[in-house]
Amino acid sequence: MSHCALKSFGIDPQKELSFFMMRFFRDLSRSKARARLHSNEHALIPILLRQEELLPIRDPEDDVTTFTLEELATFNGENGTPLYLAIQGRVYDVTLGASFYGPGRSYHGFVGKDATRGFATGCIEPDCLTSSLVGTTEYQKQEALRWLELYEHHDKYRFVGMIRSSPVEDVVQRAVLEDEALQTAMQKEQEFLGGGDAAKPTVDSMHKKASEMYLRGSYDEAHAYWSTALVLLGQPTAGGVDADLSAMEQRAQILLAMAAMAQTRGEMVQAEAHYQETIDGMVESISEEGAYQHRLVGRALADYALMKYATKRKTEAVKTLREALSVYDKVLDVESLGRSASSEG
Repeated sequence: MSHCALKSFGIDPQKELSFFMMRFFRDLSRSKARARLHSNEHALIPILLRQEELLPIRDPEDDVTTFTLEELATFNGENGTPLYLAIQGRVYDVTLGASFYGPGRSYHGFVGKDATRGFATGCIEPDCLTSSLVGTTEYQKQEALRWLELYEHHDKYRFVGMIRSSPVEDVVQRAVLEDEALQTAMQKEQEFLGGGDAAKPTVDSMHKKASEMYLRGSYDEAHAYWSTALVLLGQPTAGGVDADLSAMEQRAQILLAMAAMAQTRGEMVQAEAHYQETIDGMVESISEEGAYQHRLVGRALADYALMKYATKRKTEAVKTLREALSVYDKVLDVESLGRSASSEG
């Protein structure tokens, strides 16, 4: 089963996406914020062409809540805590996006820290998730600002405070530590994103590297590359245009590959989280009705059922397998209608 999930995405490589398409979901959310705030229904094209004017970022109030990095790290969704992340020193509550930011989910690595550099470069290695933008290109700095705009104007996330500056007596010591961390981050970016135009890693290149690492048995590296591909694809967003659907399907296929790998490693809790995220993401993108007529949801449910059976949850496995069969019945009905319409035409 694990190889099936991988091969289904690797044998039929899709056309390489440009950088703005890999962040299509993020930019679609930004265009919807413009529609919501300024009744601008035609904002998407300028955003995709990088011709948009960024929405303003509000100045914090004088009595704004502040966090040290140590305090921020405690807001990681564990033991009932909310999910906070920071970008460019601004802290946002993303708890309502728990299906994407919660423990075990695709974006959890950004939680509990200021990971501005990771947002800018696309590198999600732990050493890359730092606040410094030193050494990044102007393009990458603009990418960080676009992510900042997303969190600032998102209808589900809210601004909750600022990162508090370190005490004066710690400045020298922290400067040394940050310089060491920066050098490590820059080295990791080169290793992780590869040589050449490292500013623009692609979903396909990250998937290819992940598959290579998986076949070598380097599971941690494979997980990191697949996670980066998910970050580049962005969050699922209700839409309906063809490009939106293509990205949604890529995202689902990557999550299924990650679930299969987790099962191979015996990490059943992680595998379960990936299966559920696959289904949740498709439901959010094309509605529950649409998702439960899609072959990828059928595959997710079928693989999920087999995992439950393997972990001796037989009653749950039977129920989930019936759900999968129901989805496949609907898929066959839709395909049959499509063939009938085609023959009549």
